[in-house]
Amino acid sequence: MEGLGVGQIREAVSNECIAVCDLPIDVECAGAMLQKLNYFLLNRVVKALKGRNEIDLIGIGAGVRSPLSAAQTVQRHNRDFRPSTSAKGLRGSPRKIGTHPPLQRQRAPSRIEPSDVDTDGVQPAMAIHRLKEIAIQRAKPGKPGVSKLYPDGGNLYLRVTQSKRKPKNGGKPDVVKSWVFRYAIAGKERHMGLGSLDTIDVVEARSRARQYRILLLDGKDPIGERQNDQVRAMVEANRNRNITFHDAVEGYLSAHRGEWRSERHARDWKISVETYAYPILRNMFVRNIDEGTVLRVLRPHWQTKHETMSRVRGRIEAVLDWAREYREPNVPNPAAWDVVERKLMNRRKAQKSGAVKVQHYAAIPFKQLPAFWQQLTSGAWTGTDAKALQFAILTWGRTDEVRRAKWSEIDMEERIWSVPPDRRKRMQQQEAHKVPLSDAALAIIEAQKKALGNDFIFTGDIEGQPINKGAMLKLLGSMNAARRKAEQPEWRDPKQGNKPITTHGFRSAARDWAGECTSFQSDVCEAALQHFQKTQSEAAYQRGDLLDKRRALMDACAVYVTRGKVAADNVTKLDRRAKR
Repeated sequence: MEGLGVGQIREAVSNECIAVCDLPIDVECAGAMLQKLNYFLLNRVVKALKGRNEIDLIGIGAGVRSPLSAAQTVQRHNRDFRPSTSAKGLRGSPRKIGTHPPLQRQRAPSRIEPSDVDTDGVQPAMAIHRLKEIAIQRAKPGKPGVSKLYPDGGNLYLRVTQSKRKPKNGGKPDVVKSWVFRYAIAGKERHMGLGSLDTIDVVEARSRARQYRILLLDGKDPIGERQNDQVRAMVEANRNRNITFHDAVEGYLSAHRGEWRSERHARDWKISVETYAYPILRNMFVRNIDEGTVLRVLRPHWQTKHETMSRVRGRIEAVLDWAREYREPNVPNPAAWDVVERKLMNRRKAQKSGAVKVQHYAAIPFKQLPAFWQQLTSGAWTGTDAKALQFAILTWGRTDEVRRAKWSEIDMEERIWSVPPDRRKRMQQQEAHKVPLSDAALAIIEAQKKALGNDFIFTGDIEGQPINKGAMLKLLGSMNAARRKAEQPEWRDPKQGNKPITTHGFRSAARDWAGECTSFQSDVCEAALQHFQKTQSEAAYQRGDLLDKRRALMDACAVYVTRGKVAADNVTKLDRRAKR
């Protein structure tokens, strides 16, 4: 658009020469400014001043209103321009125009035509309120599924769309009419829906379009401002209905208690939160809990009690997710791992550098395995927990894998126990891990009676559930108590500060025995422990599971544990094959 530009209009506004929207206008200055406009725009200015008292001077919709009536305004400027009204258009014969081209006759915008914005996404200057009521009612759609736009001026359009679905029983197709505010910001064209014509009438649509043009004039994005208003309204609505972290924990427990395996798990869950999180978070509103507050909970014990604090972090995250309606919208969970991980010491890197000492599970020395087995099978401990511990020792299994073992996972004919992927610590292979069963391990399975309606081999006190996660560890404590009473040395790990042995430590003891007393290959021993550390190329070529070699390993281990001696014949025979 030639003549007066956007920057000049803004400068004029700042100098109070003219005003936008409902503010007054200095007519003398406005007359001088209007002379700078080309005649195409001047025709539209005069018509707007005469008919509607306002005009869209620039594409983003700066409305200029005169405090005088239309007749007075036109009369005041009659010395420079004498408009003549016509049913078809406007004519003017200016005096002393200078070098401007002759004024051409312009067609009045009475006819309704769909219009698009220009290549820059800015609507050309035009009079607003172009659509009449009758024109809005008679507006026709275009092709089915393609929206047809009717400009009302000032970036406001009536959008008419016909449904692609064919009408039933020969009826009329569905036609939807709605209002759209089209504008361009930062070189990008945007469409902002204002609502259906059935809900938003033309008066309301024009009022909203005028508000959005003011936002554009201030350099703001109407869509972004509307979203911010919605967020502020949501925050204000939730301001008086906040809850404390303690109330959120109670609500979360009530909602999810039925998903947990036992009441003890729920009790342990709550105790960990009460012990580590409550001293700081108990009476805080959930909307006030931020990343720094969560770090204050985690940092003091992150290195010394890493596993416990990892669980606490996850539980805080779960509680805040449950109470997200009471928190600030569009704000990430402050306890999420991707939020706090960079602020906490990486435990693995610290262990490699020596800053943090690796804590292993306390394990029994492998030379004491036969003596331990004799005490375990002496008849003093005959419960399900004792049977599960025996099975764990003979299969090199993890605690959770053993206690949740099911009858459907045992193949008595093939003498194999298949551990499903969802119960394995490492799930790279995405398939069941086959554990060969020795005669001693198979005898333990056969001795267990299959309970009606319970698929678990080692059933617990609760109907339909396996033994508790700490049952085998508790059994070890009872065995040490019996040895103290008999004035015998307890089962402890001298390499871990003489700590009492753990269930997981039997895996380490079995691996030490295989490395010290047998000639089984390291790959076979690691495969029995489910430690698969193959490179990508090794995994592509080495696809076997070493089942036969692992079966020989399990048989040899069972002979050593139950009889106190190494099956040298089996080991020597396997070693010859390996050397070939």
